[in-house]
Amino acid sequence: MAQWITYHVIPDALSPFFCYPWGMSKYFQSAEQLYDVFEGFFNALRTHPTLAPRVLKLGNNLRFLIEDPVAEMTVDTKTPGGRVIMGPSDVACEIVMRMKADAGHRFWLGDLNLMLALTKREIVVERGALSSILQLLPVLKPAHAIYRETLRNKGWVCQPK
Repeated sequence: MAQWITYHVIPDALSPFFCYPWGMSKYFQSAEQLYDVFEGFFNALRTHPTLAPRVLKLGNNLRFLIEDPVAEMTVDTKTPGGRVIMGPSDVACEIVMRMKADAGHRFWLGDLNLMLALTKREIVVERGALSSILQLLPVLKPAHAIYRETLRNKGWVCQPK
């Protein structure tokens, strides 16, 4: 006798407490998976021939405090050539932002408007001037394509933007 499995699709807007089998994130099953993706992405940015000099020139160290899964990432722009630190670090940062992993993923895909995310508190600036963060936006716009390419290289399926 055939067994039928019923899948309940619960839109996020209707159920803020819906949980995926691996946790709250739609996209990342663990901090290790998140680190794997973002380390590759940030290192691609750090070595990019046109983007890297522009980002390093701004001279602001950035820390991303991630929830669901819990992770911490630091982009050190003051070290010659820049460096990326996955996990807690002692590097002093001028800009510290807190967000869920899914919000960060959607931002780097180019699917999340930063100003709207700040207004809705999907992304929270814990330290740093909003003007410093907004300065990064035009510089980072080409990074969306690099993020998609990083995901494709890791075997993720991404629709072209």
